[in-house]
Amino acid sequence: MLFIGGALQRFSIYFFLEQNTQFNLVEILNISLILRAAVLINTTVLLLLAVKILFLYFEERASKNDGAIKTVEIKSDKRYYKVNADEILYLEGLGNYTTYHLRTEKKIISYISLKKALEKLPSSFKRIHKSYVVNSQNLISYNQESIEIKPGKFLPIGNSYKDVVNQIG
Repeated sequence: MLFIGGALQRFSIYFFLEQNTQFNLVEILNISLILRAAVLINTTVLLLLAVKILFLYFEERASKNDGAIKTVEIKSDKRYYKVNADEILYLEGLGNYTTYHLRTEKKIISYISLKKALEKLPSSFKRIHKSYVVNSQNLISYNQESIEIKPGKFLPIGNSYKDVVNQIG
């Protein structure tokens, strides 16, 4: 197959690139030139294959990142905590401080505004009040006035955030 491809390419090179007008079969079927043409075909195919594999790698990597559990780094008391975003129930803001309320009843207080904290989180987190951001994947129930985030824990929905309830449901 390589020999046939090399011979066909050698034939094309002989007539079109070298612009020979005479038909010289010995020069066309020169083994070293046919092997050179076959190597040229192989390197071209390998280069295109490498580019295709690179594109597939980046595509696969992007699709894995879309479905992956996002890890959030939270700085608190000169320490960094790595927390899975799914473990965060809600965030409570007070001035420039944000409290991360986790499923394990643990709280992490960080010196960051609620707005900046929300920017670091996945799209499943919604702001429902000037002081609260909830993880919509961990909701128990909701209505136009409040959201139940864990049994017995209700968070108010601010007047300017009423349309967020439609996005959550």
